[in-house]
Amino acid sequence: GRLPVFSFTGPWVGQGGPQGCAGWAKKCHYRVTSTIGHMYSLDFPLSLRNWGRCDPEDLFDATPQQFESNPDVQVPQHLADEASRCHLVILCLDCDREGEAIGYECLDAVLPNLYPEPRL
Repeated sequence: GRLPVFSFTGPWVGQGGPQGCAGWAKKCHYRVTSTIGHMYSLDFPLSLRNWGRCDPEDLFDATPQQFESNPDVQVPQHLADEASRCHLVILCLDCDREGEAIGYECLDAVLPNLYPEPRL
């Protein structure tokens, strides 16, 4: 299943902001969605995951592989699709190392797909 997306129109609050949206007089269209924790996980290759059947020394030289944490939800694709409709992203995450890591995972999916010019 897909993650929900909520949208609303409201003022840009804060300094700066998107071109044409600065100040209370201008309205911006917001799209809000979420992740489900980490987007990716790291693990050993399949041949090395059964530690009872592999040489433990092989684990030291093994290259970890990145896997999507929730492949049924397709969070990276969801964020990339949403980014293609937006020209600015605001991340709201837990203020700890894990939140920072999730933020960088999100940016990897979002930044290459942001719409280049504001559409007002």
